[in-house]
Amino acid sequence: MADNQDSPVPTVQNILDQKSLKWVFVGGKGGVGKTTCSAIISILLAGVRPSVLIISTDPTHNLSDVFQQRFIKTPTMVNGFTNLYAMEVDPTSEDDDVSGGEGMDGLFTDLANAIPGIDEAMSFAEMLKLVQKMDYSCIVFDTAPTGHTLRLLQFPATLEKGLAKVMSLKSKFGGLLGQITRLFGIDDEFREDTLVGKLEGLKEVTGVEALKSFSYHFLTPHEPAIIRGTKEELGRRIAALKKHISDTEAELEKHG
Repeated sequence: MADNQDSPVPTVQNILDQKSLKWVFVGGKGGVGKTTCSAIISILLAGVRPSVLIISTDPTHNLSDVFQQRFIKTPTMVNGFTNLYAMEVDPTSEDDDVSGGEGMDGLFTDLANAIPGIDEAMSFAEMLKLVQKMDYSCIVFDTAPTGHTLRLLQFPATLEKGLAKVMSLKSKFGGLLGQITRLFGIDDEFREDTLVGKLEGLKEVTGVEALKSFSYHFLTPHEPAIIRGTKEELGRRIAALKKHISDTEAELEKHG
């Protein structure tokens, strides 16, 4: 883990000054002002970048309320701007392309859904595939509450676990799955190799490796500082917080 002095200066100006910055994730628990901060950051970035996109991944979608303008799942120019766009998507919604369409119903859908979190991981990866095709100088993610965001950050690992599970089953049962698909008249397009191919392909999506390899940076509205760290560090922070609460309760009981 890098020392604290290696962390970026915890200011909005630092975000605006980083010309190579492509993605900004604004996270935190519900009700702390993530959407408001996301909107402000995107507006400020629009003043120094050629083009900016703000994406709401929160199922409640408050972005339309903030800008007083209806947004959909495709980029829409924000009123009053020429280089700021917004869209509202649900990364956990079902997608025929993700599930493999009707031909994947039954055997392979059940196989995929048997892997905890794999459906959400694949859906988010598909969203990343869409985003990486968009030509924007910077993209701001207005994320869902903390629990959803942590799952989002964990999805590269979930994707790898899913691939390992499928490969293990494929190796263990050999050509059985292929025989079953032929028995039920499922086209080659929807056999087990399709699911493996989808998982392998999603690993190559721009952003999957980025989320996996770099130290995560969050700008949390209730604590305006960029927090750098891995999931392990987050666990240590949570453990320290629990200990602090426990010590405080013990102290209160002592003086009670």
